[in-house]
Amino acid sequence: MTKLTQFKAPGATTPQRLDVWLAGKLPESSRSFVRRQIDQGLVLLNNRRVPAKTLVYAGDTVTLLSENEQGPGGSPETGRHGTFPPIPVLYEDEDLLVINKPAGIAVHPGGESRALTVVDWLLAHCPALAKIRGSFPESERPGIVHRLDKDTSGSLVLAKTLEVYQHLGEQFRHKSNLRQYLALLDGVPPWFDHKISSYLGRNPRKRQQFASYSAQEAQELHKRAGGGSLRLAESLFVRERMFGHRLVLARVTLSSGRTHQIRVHSKALGFPIWGDPLYNHPKALPQIFAPDLRRMLEGISRQLLHAERLSLVHPRSKELLDFRAELPADFAAVLAGLEKYEIL
Repeated sequence: MTKLTQFKAPGATTPQRLDVWLAGKLPESSRSFVRRQIDQGLVLLNNRRVPAKTLVYAGDTVTLLSENEQGPGGSPETGRHGTFPPIPVLYEDEDLLVINKPAGIAVHPGGESRALTVVDWLLAHCPALAKIRGSFPESERPGIVHRLDKDTSGSLVLAKTLEVYQHLGEQFRHKSNLRQYLALLDGVPPWFDHKISSYLGRNPRKRQQFASYSAQEAQELHKRAGGGSLRLAESLFVRERMFGHRLVLARVTLSSGRTHQIRVHSKALGFPIWGDPLYNHPKALPQIFAPDLRRMLEGISRQLLHAERLSLVHPRSKELLDFRAELPADFAAVLAGLEKYEIL
């Protein structure tokens, strides 16, 4: 369970940087540790993720999402890169482990970023893996069977050996496992369920984004470019809850696993994910929502997308394992605020 620790700035508070103010509330933690917690999205100021330099004013509420979290495998790890924030472990044995990845942590190193990653955490958590990392196809990503975007939370399986890595990889390639996500969509789809199948590739105008192409568009692009960079992606969207004729909680089941797949498909359908900085530029929220709720929603700075359920066959025991990852605090808080506006 995610533990929430909240602090309320008293009325006489002089405006102060968030990292400095919070470090004063946590005398046993260094300011650098507090800064890492903020950078990795584990600290909320008035239910918003904000930079460490943001000022705390009188009456503000600061929420620490997991600084003292203790669960099965949920204690902080210490490795050569420093101390990691706690990552909840849903399952672990000698072959593999399944975690509930927090939002704000990348799965593996990329670009010039020096932020801590799931790979760093895994090597600290399983020292034996470091000795065999060179045997993996990509030694910089040992044990990484599949990925989640940095700001997407939820269930992620990690392999401890090359044999298990290969076995799990086959399940993902042959689509024999189950992957379901929860997404808060901006807009109300006219359907209750809808399957979208399209080809995904880099957006030629915005290289950080991916674009969705029909089969005909993909064929034409292939002829012009002479390459095969587009990949088929399939997603099934099921509408679960509707709030205020504006937002919808959808369950999305994947038949493939492409980069940004759900984010791109939801935009292609006309209902991008709330908070997505790449694919959604929302219009004003309806006045029916209370001011506090509108401020909370407008303060969300990452896609509200969570890998809730993951099922797979254990490579050794052949047992079917089924995991459900608890929603992160920010997503859960938004849904709690929306409850009174649910349309049944």
